[in-house]
Amino acid sequence: MSSEEHVYQATISAMLAHHAPHCATFLDALRSVPGLYPTEVVKVLESLAARQLIDAATFLRLRPTSFAGGAPGAHRNDTSLPIPHPLDYDWRFEDDTARELLQRCVRATQAGDTVVFLGTPSLFREAASSSQDGRAFYLLERSEETVSALRSMEHVHAGRVMRCDLARDDLPLLEAKVVVADPPWYASDTRLFLWAAARLSRPGAEILLAQPSIGTRPGVLAEREAIQRWARECGLEPHGITTGNLGYTSPPFERSALVAGGLEGVPDGWRRGDLVEFRRTRQDTLSPNRPEITRQEAGAWAEVTHHGTRIRFKYDAEDSRTAPADPRLLPLVEGDVLRTVSLRDPVRAKASVWTSGNRIFFCRSPLLLKVITEAITRSADVEATVIARFGPDVCRSGLANIRTAEGQVRELLALESRTLLSGGRAG
Repeated sequence: MSSEEHVYQATISAMLAHHAPHCATFLDALRSVPGLYPTEVVKVLESLAARQLIDAATFLRLRPTSFAGGAPGAHRNDTSLPIPHPLDYDWRFEDDTARELLQRCVRATQAGDTVVFLGTPSLFREAASSSQDGRAFYLLERSEETVSALRSMEHVHAGRVMRCDLARDDLPLLEAKVVVADPPWYASDTRLFLWAAARLSRPGAEILLAQPSIGTRPGVLAEREAIQRWARECGLEPHGITTGNLGYTSPPFERSALVAGGLEGVPDGWRRGDLVEFRRTRQDTLSPNRPEITRQEAGAWAEVTHHGTRIRFKYDAEDSRTAPADPRLLPLVEGDVLRTVSLRDPVRAKASVWTSGNRIFFCRSPLLLKVITEAITRSADVEATVIARFGPDVCRSGLANIRTAEGQVRELLALESRTLLSGGRAG
């Protein structure tokens, strides 16, 4: 264990030991150390009880078994936007948090001002559904599916929902009075979002940045210091932090991960974030250069959607030029559900098929599997579809594997549907 990890473990243990006697429920214990993952809370509580740093009554009261089988809010799904996919790092604000942030934007602006949201579709939806006296709200969002869903909603100005990958695309010419940014909670993403916020805002603008709380992982405070130094390079001056005031709904892929880790029915809204405030102070925004982002699971991912379930397939141009081989799903983890939602999990780099329920697989021919999946979702003949796409030789040499893969996909779609309806449980 590194010194940083040792300090982290000591800190969260001390915090939980202090708060646990005053907590009535497991959710209270979760929120007493903002950002601490539920499975980690269980481990710390067990350790504290074993060392007699909390009494037996407290440990029994806070055991997660008290809500096994479900809890209020644990299975709520937002049907107005696409189901979040883990590759999008898409956590959405709770309704109360979205309303509070929107009011913060309104208080800082007046009619005619521009407000820009970066990666916050639930906040944009809240703004679009309310009358705000002539303020112009814009959303920059990487997900094509999310952009399409928002543009189709009533009261949404389609031209103000922009599909934009901040890491690659040109930024629109906007002079925002307020920017609200919720990047994936990693340092490189945060630098990128701050870089974009500086270029999308005018001097004097307020920048509101969502960030992980201290319990999220080791090194959060050190990361924050580095981020603040970067912000100053971008012409943004930090001037305030509020801890644990941002609430998030738990997406289906996270609930699936928790269930796979032995925690069923964790109450929704346990995840909390910090709000970091900046002020744009500098006229010049020519430097620094746009930051680069690298991912373990980087590559081209194509998506097939069926009744809300989203499955992504990773392949490149070379795959489309070579003869397909074996499209069967091959396991990467026990039970097929990845038990974490962290970018740091090394298994992520091995995945070539990934569902919105956090099921991951390796596949030797993901392009062929995608074609099979598309045929199933259209109720088309799989063999005929494969022949039309790749020619008859593929079926002659690998028909048994194609039929096996077809069965796997049908079973996977049914399992994902049941899991979504049950809030993360596979049954």
